[in-house]
Amino acid sequence: LAGGGGGTLSDRLNPTHPRFDSALKARWKSFSRKEREAIVALDKQILQQAAQASADIQHPFQTDQDDHCETSAEAYADVAPILRRLSEVVGKKPAKLRIYDPYFCAGAIVRHLNCLGFERVYNMCEDFYEVIDKGAVPKHDVVVTNPPYSGDHVERLLRWCRSNGKPFLLLMPNYFCTKPFYQSALEDISRMVYLFPRKRYMYWTPKGLRSKDKVQTQHAGAGGNRTSPFVSFWYIDLSPA
Repeated sequence: LAGGGGGTLSDRLNPTHPRFDSALKARWKSFSRKEREAIVALDKQILQQAAQASADIQHPFQTDQDDHCETSAEAYADVAPILRRLSEVVGKKPAKLRIYDPYFCAGAIVRHLNCLGFERVYNMCEDFYEVIDKGAVPKHDVVVTNPPYSGDHVERLLRWCRSNGKPFLLLMPNYFCTKPFYQSALEDISRMVYLFPRKRYMYWTPKGLRSKDKVQTQHAGAGGNRTSPFVSFWYIDLSPA
């Protein structure tokens, strides 16, 4: 299953799926029954390992299970050209661009951005607000995150991003730009750019991080359970660079 880019076997054999693997599809019928059974067994094992890994995560901060959603690989692919251009502006190769995601869910951002050529991604299982209080924010060139939407997380993030003095790309639902705090938190929204996807973004709830009554079990994959509860897009400010 090497080179699958995170997709499950069923994803890679499905022509309508973003992770469709035409080479694997073309070869599938040439495999013997024993070979196909071995591939299916390996795929099942990978899924079980991924589910166990996320179920074992212990967040050292208070969480809302509705916030447990990982960004899809497609969403990161959409901003990859922007990040590559930013790396040129700051005089670095994409592999050396320091990307900071302060909110940890299950760490998928590291894998997704690594696949796109960005090797220096900081996303640790730690309390972002405690990190700020300690003055321990890691050195970075840009903030890229899909923050938790509950409580006052987004307002706190926007205020921090504006005071942080670094470019930022935030993936959030469309309704946040209409919130009363939006303009006051960012001070100058004329600097903002918005990147809308051609197709509604999907998100993945890592298995074990939400109760069963809060996941769509019919949409399961390597990333967990798929969901798309709202229209979302990228909120971007590159002006600090």
